[in-house]
Amino acid sequence: MKNFYWGRRDLSKNICRLEPTALNNHACSLRTFITLLLAFQILLFSKSVLAQSPKSEAAAGSGNPPRTVIVGQKVPSDFWVQKHTIYEDGQTRVITLKESKGKVLVLDFWSVSCGNCIFHQKAISYFKEKYPEDLEVIMVNPLRTKDSLNQITAFEERYGQEYFPNGFRSIILDKELSNLFAVRAFPTYVWITPGGMVQTITFWNFLDKEAAMPFYGGKVL
Repeated sequence: MKNFYWGRRDLSKNICRLEPTALNNHACSLRTFITLLLAFQILLFSKSVLAQSPKSEAAAGSGNPPRTVIVGQKVPSDFWVQKHTIYEDGQTRVITLKESKGKVLVLDFWSVSCGNCIFHQKAISYFKEKYPEDLEVIMVNPLRTKDSLNQITAFEERYGQEYFPNGFRSIILDKELSNLFAVRAFPTYVWITPGGMVQTITFWNFLDKEAAMPFYGGKVL
């Protein structure tokens, strides 16, 4: 009996291998179809991975995203030598922030339609005049405000005498600084220490005689 079962099993194997019945043909065709289907899926997956590789994504993009600096970080080394267009006394010229290095630097981001940006200038002027050797406040008008040169000139003519008795001065057409500090609203004040570290980024004007000054070495300005 034992030999019979072994012989039967061997016979089944031989039949499957050597006698291509209709059932065997069907089974072999099914296995071939599954194999081809799997190979096709692997090919598609490989192409998808290659298409989503970092190199392809970088090529498809418009470039690296703008760099940003947050509170507690130092500004980049090229921050002080980067060129900016400044509006002053009705004229424009190119400057860098190199002369501001070593002082407390406050970047005052504004737009012509921002009421608080104008209202705070009287209080800010007091500190600018009292501490010219230690404090530098520079207004910055970002490009994204879409304020034209004519609008800025009209702004100076309207508010200059009352709010800027010592002259109106602002960086204009700015893109680099507003991107660097991720400015999204106005006014925004960016405080940078004499050593180049970002001390605070705030909507609140700390250059006010009624406000305490926690960012200048413990001194009361």
